[in-house]
Amino acid sequence: MKSESGRNTAGEHALQSITDMTGGGMFFPDEASQLDGIFSQIDRQLRTQYRIAYYPERKPGGAIRKIEVRVAGNYIVHYRQAYIAPDDTTKH
Repeated sequence: MKSESGRNTAGEHALQSITDMTGGGMFFPDEASQLDGIFSQIDRQLRTQYRIAYYPERKPGGAIRKIEVRVAGNYIVHYRQAYIAPDDTTKH
């Protein structure tokens, strides 16, 4: 599906869904002069991120497990919304 500007909006929607699920982001510059601002924003985000981890209860895998991260304060949080648990019943 294409919009009036000729962009593939169906493809953009699919990419947006992927970035939403994985905690990523998308940028849509209309001209090259916007790239410096976008790169500065990415640089700020990379310099102000934290990594948190947890060890879930072991259960048979293959199921989608949802993740929710909450923080106190006025912060924007990007995080992976779900993952598929590995199958703990198989031996490697």
